[in-house]
Amino acid sequence: MITALGRDVIIKPCFMNNKINCAIKKLATYILIGLFLYPSAVLADTAIQYYEKGVSAAQRQQYQSALEAFLKAQKAGLDTPELNYNLGVVYYQLAKYDEARQTFQRLVDDDTYSAVAFYNLGLIDLKQGNKTAAKDWFLKAYSNAKDDNVKTLSERALQRLDVELPAKPTLLTGWGGFVSLDAGYDDNVALIDEDISQAQDLEDYHLELFASTNRMIWGSDANGIHFDANVDVLKQRKEQEYDYGQWHLGLAHRGIIDLWETRARAGIDRTRFGNDDFQQLLALELRGQRDLNVSTGIELRYKYVDIKDRSPGNVYDYLAGKRQQLRFRLLDKRNNISFKYAYELQWNDRNNYSATSSVNNMTTIITRNYSPMRHSIQASADAPWGKQFTLSLEAQYRYSYYSDPDTETVIDNGTIIQAYSLNRTDHRYKVNVGVAYHLSKNMDLFIDYGFTKNDSNRDGSDYDRNLIRAGVTWFY
Repeated sequence: MITALGRDVIIKPCFMNNKINCAIKKLATYILIGLFLYPSAVLADTAIQYYEKGVSAAQRQQYQSALEAFLKAQKAGLDTPELNYNLGVVYYQLAKYDEARQTFQRLVDDDTYSAVAFYNLGLIDLKQGNKTAAKDWFLKAYSNAKDDNVKTLSERALQRLDVELPAKPTLLTGWGGFVSLDAGYDDNVALIDEDISQAQDLEDYHLELFASTNRMIWGSDANGIHFDANVDVLKQRKEQEYDYGQWHLGLAHRGIIDLWETRARAGIDRTRFGNDDFQQLLALELRGQRDLNVSTGIELRYKYVDIKDRSPGNVYDYLAGKRQQLRFRLLDKRNNISFKYAYELQWNDRNNYSATSSVNNMTTIITRNYSPMRHSIQASADAPWGKQFTLSLEAQYRYSYYSDPDTETVIDNGTIIQAYSLNRTDHRYKVNVGVAYHLSKNMDLFIDYGFTKNDSNRDGSDYDRNLIRAGVTWFY
């Protein structure tokens, strides 16, 4: 039965419930038979009489008389969840909130009464002006209630307090991430991986699916272990030899050290190029971020990658080796616009390429260096446009210097007749603009355009590239 007390609501689990009384009488009989002690039976009967007297008085709203009877039942040896619950109700009706709190707290571990005890503890905190604590109790009641009445009352209480209800558990509860699907046009698809192919002015349309997920598996968001994974599949319409695929698995520890939000992450990536396996990457990443003030923060990141060749016949073994990156980034937010400025240093130690071929008495020796030192600077901004759009802009400049030269030597009967040596340098400029339309809380539509220009002193490495994409992203 539900009794309204002004704007408050409290639940009374039927002061005169035959099932409860029968259960108590069965318990008294069990004690009598099990212990063979007549005085115990008398004690139990006396306690039940006081209990039933209290129930009767409470039904007539004679709460002081009900309290005295329940206390006598308790003193006579009765200690059941039903007595504790009804005792808490009477204390509440008499505005003895501290006593009611103590009584209801005895029931928070009881499977039958925990949810309704949470609810009534919320009412007590609300009466005493502690809205924050009341919200917590009502949330517990809503989350743990098996009874529809308790869930409904908890929901109403939370709505009056302007609290967003917790999402109902689903298969994705506890997981976070997104799934993105886009279609695009690329006027230089040979540059899907710039290390292994040069510009060939091949254009094509593509479909790409990218999915990413993460989950906390131990601890908390601020200090715990997190799992993350992603998969990327890109399919060309015509030029299938430039299809690309990747999957990633990783574990990360997040923590706080002396005002720094830290993350230590280890992961494995596998990639495919065309229809074949391409590379395996084992990575270790260390990152720290801290706020300088309410609008500005800094981030430091170090990343080490061990690259293994997985291509058939080790065709791309010359790209295997080590890559290291060190990045400094400044984060700034002003007038609702998020700015990021970054400098990155990258250095490589690859196997590099070497080949020798002989025709008749003429031998040609070719070497190519794939271990550049790179310096990058980058700036980006994300700005809201109205209520449903976000505009983004990113610009990057990258300078690459190859300390070991590319060489080509032709030897005819032991005599060098041609020699070529060049230390490659590249200047790459990249701009990307995009707009996202927030279709709903969990879904964006987007379109973006990217332009890349690379100036190189090595023949065949100059290129321009235009890439247009449009798609949808679902967040969960």
